[in-house]
Amino acid sequence: ELEIGELVNIQSPIQRDELGLERAMCQAVKDGASGWVTVRTKAGISYMNAAEKPYLWCAQDLLLKKSASAEEGLRELQNGECLELLEGPEELLGSEMRLRGVSCNEEVSGWLQVRNQNGIV
Repeated sequence: ELEIGELVNIQSPIQRDELGLERAMCQAVKDGASGWVTVRTKAGISYMNAAEKPYLWCAQDLLLKKSASAEEGLRELQNGECLELLEGPEELLGSEMRLRGVSCNEEVSGWLQVRNQNGIV
């Protein structure tokens, strides 16, 4: 079940089913869960709205990594640098949270840690 305001990526063309509902296969950005979502009812009531791409600004210097589990980094992100969110944030072991983004000023994408196992941002 999606929460109000939750971001999803539409994975298929919107299709009308036998009940007249417009539905699409979607993947949640938050946890990667996939499933069919009703976009609009037969009566024309919309359950989903198009969203602008989510962007993040680094509040401190962070290391952008090739994968969520990689030890070495691709490059250092600077305080104030902008990233376009591609995946996540994903909760890992404990309270650790990571996300995947692409740098806005160059085409480098990777993972960064948003919160460590101790819950520190």
